[in-house]
Amino acid sequence: MPTEGEAGGVPSHTQAFYSFDIGNIHFLSLDSYGKEQNSYRLYDTIGPQVQWIKKDLAANKNKGWVIAFWHHPPYTMGSHNSDEEEELVKIRENFIGIIERAGVDVVLNGHSHGYERSRLIQGHYGMEKTFDAKKHNLSSSSGKNDGTENSAPYTKTVKNNKGTVYVLSGSAGKLGGKQAEYPHNAMYFSDADHGGSCVLDIQGNRLELKWICADGVIRDQFTMVKEQGKDGTK
Repeated sequence: MPTEGEAGGVPSHTQAFYSFDIGNIHFLSLDSYGKEQNSYRLYDTIGPQVQWIKKDLAANKNKGWVIAFWHHPPYTMGSHNSDEEEELVKIRENFIGIIERAGVDVVLNGHSHGYERSRLIQGHYGMEKTFDAKKHNLSSSSGKNDGTENSAPYTKTVKNNKGTVYVLSGSAGKLGGKQAEYPHNAMYFSDADHGGSCVLDIQGNRLELKWICADGVIRDQFTMVKEQGKDGTK
Protein backbone atom coordinates (compact mmCIF):
# COMPACT_ATOMS: atom_id res chain seq x y z
CA MET A 1 0.00 0.00 0.00
CA PRO A 2 1.25 3.55 -0.72
CA THR A 3 1.94 4.45 2.90
CA GLU A 4 4.55 7.09 2.06
CA GLY A 5 2.63 9.05 -0.55
CA GLU A 6 4.25 7.14 -3.43
CA ALA A 7 1.10 7.48 -5.54
CA GLY A 8 0.10 10.99 -4.49
CA GLY A 9 -1.27 12.37 -1.25
CA VAL A 10 0.20 12.93 2.19
CA PRO A 11 2.12 9.96 3.66
CA SER A 12 0.05 8.12 6.27
CA HIS A 13 2.86 5.77 7.42
CA THR A 14 0.32 2.95 7.81
CA GLN A 15 -1.38 0.42 5.56
CA ALA A 16 -4.62 0.90 7.49
CA PHE A 17 -5.42 4.15 5.65
CA TYR A 18 -3.78 5.97 2.77
CA SER A 19 -4.50 8.03 -0.35
CA PHE A 20 -3.50 7.79 -4.00
CA ASP A 21 -4.11 9.48 -7.35
CA ILE A 22 -5.24 7.93 -10.60
CA GLY A 23 -5.36 10.56 -13.32
CA ASN A 24 -7.43 13.46 -12.03
CA ILE A 25 -8.98 11.40 -9.21
CA HIS A 26 -7.80 11.53 -5.59
CA PHE A 27 -8.83 8.44 -3.59
CA LEU A 28 -8.88 8.02 0.18
CA SER A 29 -8.92 4.46 1.51
CA LEU A 30 -10.04 4.74 5.14
CA ASP A 31 -10.31 2.35 8.08
CA SER A 32 -13.55 2.33 10.06
CA TYR A 33 -12.80 -0.95 11.88
CA GLY A 34 -9.38 -0.51 13.44
CA LYS A 35 -8.06 1.65 16.26
CA GLU A 36 -5.10 4.01 16.16
CA GLN A 37 -2.93 4.00 19.28
CA ASN A 38 -5.29 1.31 20.62
CA SER A 39 -7.83 4.05 21.28
CA TYR A 40 -9.05 6.15 18.34
CA ARG A 41 -11.62 5.11 15.73
CA LEU A 42 -12.52 6.83 12.45
CA TYR A 43 -15.23 8.81 14.20
CA ASP A 44 -12.83 10.15 16.84
CA THR A 45 -11.97 13.45 15.19
CA ILE A 46 -8.91 14.11 17.38
CA GLY A 47 -7.41 10.73 16.42
CA PRO A 48 -4.45 10.20 14.07
CA GLN A 49 -6.55 9.02 11.11
CA VAL A 50 -8.85 12.04 11.02
CA GLN A 51 -5.94 14.42 11.56
CA TRP A 52 -4.20 12.80 8.59
CA ILE A 53 -7.38 13.04 6.50
CA LYS A 54 -7.59 16.77 7.15
CA LYS A 55 -3.96 17.26 6.14
CA ASP A 56 -4.32 15.08 3.05
CA LEU A 57 -7.41 16.87 1.76
CA ALA A 58 -5.94 20.30 2.49
CA ALA A 59 -2.78 19.39 0.57
CA ASN A 60 -4.57 17.83 -2.39
CA LYS A 61 -3.51 19.62 -5.58
CA ASN A 62 -5.45 17.30 -7.86
CA LYS A 63 -8.37 19.53 -8.81
CA GLY A 64 -10.44 16.81 -10.42
CA TRP A 65 -12.42 14.36 -8.29
CA VAL A 66 -12.17 13.20 -4.69
CA ILE A 67 -13.58 9.78 -3.77
CA ALA A 68 -13.44 8.28 -0.28
CA PHE A 69 -14.24 4.70 0.67
CA TRP A 70 -14.53 2.78 3.92
CA HIS A 71 -16.67 0.00 5.38
CA HIS A 72 -19.34 1.43 7.71
CA PRO A 73 -21.99 3.63 6.01
CA PRO A 74 -23.47 6.77 7.57
CA TYR A 75 -26.87 5.99 6.01
CA THR A 76 -28.50 2.57 5.65
CA MET A 77 -31.71 0.77 6.43
CA GLY A 78 -30.77 -2.48 4.71
CA SER A 79 -29.33 -5.44 6.61
CA HIS A 80 -27.94 -2.90 9.10
CA ASN A 81 -29.54 0.12 10.78
CA SER A 82 -27.65 3.43 10.80
CA ASP A 83 -29.83 4.77 13.62
CA GLU A 84 -28.88 1.95 15.99
CA GLU A 85 -25.28 0.81 15.40
CA GLU A 86 -22.65 2.84 17.24
CA GLU A 87 -20.09 2.95 14.44
CA LEU A 88 -22.65 4.18 11.91
CA VAL A 89 -24.20 6.78 14.20
CA LYS A 90 -20.87 8.23 15.28
CA ILE A 91 -19.43 8.29 11.75
CA ARG A 92 -22.48 10.26 10.64
CA GLU A 93 -22.55 12.58 13.64
CA ASN A 94 -18.81 13.23 14.03
CA PHE A 95 -16.98 12.48 10.82
CA ILE A 96 -18.74 13.03 7.50
CA GLY A 97 -19.08 16.77 8.03
CA ILE A 98 -15.30 16.97 7.81
CA ILE A 99 -15.10 15.40 4.37
CA GLU A 100 -18.16 17.27 3.14
CA ARG A 101 -16.51 20.58 3.99
CA ALA A 102 -13.43 19.44 2.08
CA GLY A 103 -15.47 18.82 -1.08
CA VAL A 104 -15.39 15.01 -1.29
CA ASP A 105 -17.55 14.16 -4.31
CA VAL A 106 -18.46 10.49 -3.75
CA VAL A 107 -18.38 8.19 -0.72
CA LEU A 108 -18.44 4.42 -1.21
CA ASN A 109 -19.39 2.07 1.65
CA GLY A 110 -20.38 -1.52 2.36
CA HIS A 111 -21.56 -3.31 5.55
CA SER A 112 -25.23 -3.63 4.53
CA HIS A 113 -25.76 -6.31 1.88
CA GLY A 114 -27.77 -4.34 -0.63
CA TYR A 115 -27.54 -1.19 -2.72
CA GLU A 116 -28.51 2.29 -1.52
CA ARG A 117 -27.69 5.64 -3.18
CA SER A 118 -28.38 9.24 -2.21
CA ARG A 119 -28.84 12.31 -4.33
CA LEU A 120 -26.24 15.09 -4.06
CA ILE A 121 -26.64 15.90 -0.35
CA GLN A 122 -24.97 17.78 2.48
CA GLY A 123 -25.41 18.49 6.16
CA HIS A 124 -27.48 15.59 7.45
CA TYR A 125 -25.91 14.22 10.63
CA GLY A 126 -28.96 13.15 12.63
CA MET A 127 -31.30 10.17 12.69
CA GLU A 128 -33.21 9.07 9.62
CA LYS A 129 -36.45 10.89 10.45
CA THR A 130 -34.61 14.22 10.67
CA PHE A 131 -33.62 14.07 7.00
CA ASP A 132 -35.29 16.99 5.24
CA ALA A 133 -35.17 16.77 1.45
CA LYS A 134 -35.66 20.52 1.07
CA LYS A 135 -32.75 21.24 3.38
CA HIS A 136 -30.30 18.42 2.72
CA ASN A 137 -30.74 17.65 -0.98
CA LEU A 138 -28.66 20.10 -2.99
CA SER A 139 -30.37 18.90 -6.16
CA SER A 140 -33.87 17.62 -6.86
CA SER A 141 -32.52 15.63 -9.81
CA SER A 142 -32.11 11.87 -9.75
CA GLY A 143 -28.78 12.45 -11.49
CA LYS A 144 -29.52 9.51 -13.79
CA ASN A 145 -28.96 11.54 -16.97
CA ASP A 146 -31.15 9.13 -18.94
CA GLY A 147 -33.68 11.54 -20.43
CA THR A 148 -36.35 10.96 -17.81
CA GLU A 149 -37.88 13.87 -15.90
CA ASN A 150 -35.61 15.53 -13.32
CA SER A 151 -32.63 13.38 -14.31
CA ALA A 152 -30.04 16.04 -15.17
CA PRO A 153 -26.44 15.38 -14.06
CA TYR A 154 -25.36 16.72 -10.69
CA THR A 155 -23.24 19.80 -11.31
CA LYS A 156 -20.39 21.19 -9.25
CA THR A 157 -17.62 23.68 -9.89
CA VAL A 158 -14.17 23.92 -8.38
CA LYS A 159 -15.23 27.07 -6.53
CA ASN A 160 -18.72 25.79 -5.60
CA ASN A 161 -17.83 22.25 -4.68
CA LYS A 162 -20.64 21.47 -2.26
CA GLY A 163 -22.41 18.15 -2.01
CA THR A 164 -21.59 14.45 -1.82
CA VAL A 165 -23.26 11.37 -3.28
CA TYR A 166 -23.26 8.44 -0.83
CA VAL A 167 -23.26 4.98 -2.41
CA LEU A 168 -23.66 1.79 -0.40
CA SER A 169 -22.63 -1.03 -2.68
CA GLY A 170 -22.77 -4.22 -0.66
CA SER A 171 -24.70 -6.59 -2.89
CA ALA A 172 -21.93 -8.13 -5.02
CA GLY A 173 -21.34 -11.20 -2.86
CA LYS A 174 -24.42 -11.52 -0.72
CA LEU A 175 -27.91 -10.12 -0.19
CA GLY A 176 -29.10 -9.22 3.29
CA GLY A 177 -32.41 -7.85 4.51
CA LYS A 178 -34.42 -4.71 5.17
CA GLN A 179 -35.10 -2.75 8.34
CA ALA A 180 -38.64 -1.75 9.25
CA GLU A 181 -37.78 1.82 8.18
CA TYR A 182 -36.46 0.73 4.76
CA PRO A 183 -35.68 2.57 2.55
CA HIS A 184 -33.63 5.24 4.34
CA ASN A 185 -35.08 8.71 3.80
CA ALA A 186 -31.72 10.06 2.62
CA MET A 187 -31.60 7.60 -0.26
CA TYR A 188 -32.92 8.30 -3.73
CA PHE A 189 -32.66 4.64 -4.79
CA SER A 190 -32.55 1.44 -2.71
CA ASP A 191 -32.61 -2.20 -3.79
CA ALA A 192 -32.01 -5.15 -1.45
CA ASP A 193 -33.39 -7.77 -3.83
CA HIS A 194 -30.80 -7.82 -6.61
CA GLY A 195 -27.09 -8.52 -6.54
CA GLY A 196 -24.73 -6.30 -8.47
CA SER A 197 -21.54 -4.28 -8.62
CA CYS A 198 -20.73 -0.63 -9.21
CA VAL A 199 -18.63 0.58 -12.12
CA LEU A 200 -17.09 4.05 -12.05
CA ASP A 201 -16.29 5.72 -15.37
CA ILE A 202 -14.47 9.03 -15.10
CA GLN A 203 -13.30 11.03 -18.07
CA GLY A 204 -12.09 14.56 -17.47
CA ASN A 205 -14.77 16.62 -15.75
CA ARG A 206 -17.43 13.91 -16.07
CA LEU A 207 -18.04 11.15 -13.50
CA GLU A 208 -20.52 8.34 -14.04
CA LEU A 209 -21.40 5.47 -11.71
CA LYS A 210 -23.54 2.52 -12.80
CA TRP A 211 -24.91 -0.28 -10.63
CA ILE A 212 -24.85 -3.32 -12.92
CA CYS A 213 -26.80 -6.28 -11.60
CA ALA A 214 -26.00 -9.95 -12.01
CA ASP A 215 -28.61 -10.25 -14.76
CA GLY A 216 -26.90 -7.48 -16.73
CA VAL A 217 -29.54 -4.84 -15.99
CA ILE A 218 -28.36 -1.37 -14.95
CA ARG A 219 -30.86 -0.55 -12.22
CA ASP A 220 -29.30 2.69 -11.03
CA GLN A 221 -26.81 5.21 -12.33
CA PHE A 222 -25.82 8.82 -11.84
CA THR A 223 -23.65 11.38 -13.60
CA MET A 224 -21.77 14.28 -12.03
CA VAL A 225 -20.12 17.08 -13.97
CA LYS A 226 -17.59 19.51 -12.54
CA GLU A 227 -17.92 22.61 -14.68
CA GLN A 228 -15.71 25.62 -15.09
CA GLY A 229 -16.27 28.25 -12.47
CA LYS A 230 -17.39 31.76 -13.37
CA ASP A 231 -13.81 32.90 -12.92
CA GLY A 232 -12.64 30.43 -15.55
CA THR A 233 -11.15 27.89 -13.15
CA LYS A 234 -11.50 24.26 -14.18
